[in-house]
Amino acid sequence: SSSSISCASAASSYPRRIPRSAAVEDMLRILACSSALALVAASAGEKTGAMPVPYNCRGELFLGDVVNASQKGMGADDTTFANCSAQMFETWPHSSTSYVSAEKVKSLRIFKPWAPEWSEEQRLFAWRNLVQYVHTNEMKVLLGTSIGCLEDYDKQTWEWTKELLHMIGKDHLMGLAIGNELEIFHRFREELNVDDACLERLWDGNYAWKWFQKVTAEFDSMGYADIPITSVFGGLALAGNTSTFYDIPEARVNTFLSQVASRYQERFVFSFNFYPYFDPFLKIDNHTEDECKGALADSLCWEPECNLPATTAVARRKITNLTGNPNWRMWLGELGWSSRYTHSLESVMKKCKQFSSPETFLTYYKGFLGWDLSISNASEPLTPPEHVFWFTMRDSYVFGILEYFGFVADCDDLYCKTVPDASVLVVPQRPAADNATHGRALGTAPSRLSAAASHLQSVQQPLRLSGASTMLCATLGLAVVAMLFATCACTVRHQKRTMFAESTQKASRKQRSQLPRLLTAEEQKASPDDEQQASPEGLRARGGSPSADY
Repeated sequence: SSSSISCASAASSYPRRIPRSAAVEDMLRILACSSALALVAASAGEKTGAMPVPYNCRGELFLGDVVNASQKGMGADDTTFANCSAQMFETWPHSSTSYVSAEKVKSLRIFKPWAPEWSEEQRLFAWRNLVQYVHTNEMKVLLGTSIGCLEDYDKQTWEWTKELLHMIGKDHLMGLAIGNELEIFHRFREELNVDDACLERLWDGNYAWKWFQKVTAEFDSMGYADIPITSVFGGLALAGNTSTFYDIPEARVNTFLSQVASRYQERFVFSFNFYPYFDPFLKIDNHTEDECKGALADSLCWEPECNLPATTAVARRKITNLTGNPNWRMWLGELGWSSRYTHSLESVMKKCKQFSSPETFLTYYKGFLGWDLSISNASEPLTPPEHVFWFTMRDSYVFGILEYFGFVADCDDLYCKTVPDASVLVVPQRPAADNATHGRALGTAPSRLSAAASHLQSVQQPLRLSGASTMLCATLGLAVVAMLFATCACTVRHQKRTMFAESTQKASRKQRSQLPRLLTAEEQKASPDDEQQASPEGLRARGGSPSADY
């Protein structure tokens, strides 16, 4: 086979940490060979529709047991679903030793049933692989369908969803997610192909609410009336004030959630995507230009006062304010970390190499494995989320930007992302002089779609003077002598040159090309976008919104 892999070379590439005896070498060679052959078989299965083989990436690290494993699941990224559906993870990486079996993944989030730009001839093969994977491992699935600006796309997605629902079966269905991060549409109109007519129709025209009801009615008529339903929102949904969800004419989140909660009662589950990685309020350590121990101390810990639990607590309080029920069901649809710098990251954390590194990625994942989902503190008991999903299996693109949230880079990888020594995977101590504040009162761990859109918006931003600068120059021109007016004009020209230089620097950064590879913290360098064009409706909505509105 042209896709065959050398077993000897695979074994020799296994990470070496200790001297090996001949017996150990033979064992690793057999292990790597079997893994390589499994990948070949899986690749053939993608083309023929053959039954998928078990897949798990290999690694020598043990990061601990999976606490509350039945309440934790994995999200299937676009790379995995579209290109290697026969190679979905059966177990949690780095959760096994010679004496401890790896923990099985028990639930899966599928963000969309398929996409128009994906190969139609591969759709049924991918679905069969998915269904076999779910049934063999006795998993539950949270399946998504869209709400957006293109009704024809929503209809097509819903038809695909109904087909896939029949194949998965009711016994393996955790819930149906109708819509994802609708609150960010108005922030990124150009990037998401959103216009005023779409926003008016979506909210004031009640399209989002009407489509949600239509899908739910058809879902119920298919025999799923007792299955939970949800609509997933991101961190921007927590903006506005301390008591209610985001609610402006262009994004009536609180109104929408009030409608669905009132109509469907506790069958409806509140769901959110939160990412401390994209927190816009994190700050560089005092008296440094590129150190971020304080930000990492806040983001990598999992105590109630830490970033993600505290943001989840904000969501819990707002759910209680809206419904009057402190125990209403809540899911976290996405959380994760990038093992390398991605251009989706627009906050000041892009200056800190350690922030986007293999060590930080695995430290965050280690904390996730050990998190008991608690968000309560001593003075305020709060009901934790019922279920959480880790994002994701493989590195993938969002709006043409390559992100490194996966356990492996691509379909053919045998080995999990790793580091030579697990002892480096510790949460740093906050510097004594650090006085960073992160706006925790309104929650700060946003989601991911708007982070990618924000990057696109920044590199496309036209050069222009601010209104304040223009007014200042006009006032000076009318009030002072010609010499002062000339001084202002020089300042304006200098500002334009500075902004042009910054824009050029960003543009040149996008043109660099490098194959995705896991780097150590010392090797970290800004990686390229490798941007590719695709319709926003064909991409899974995800992102973080670095906005002062949080």
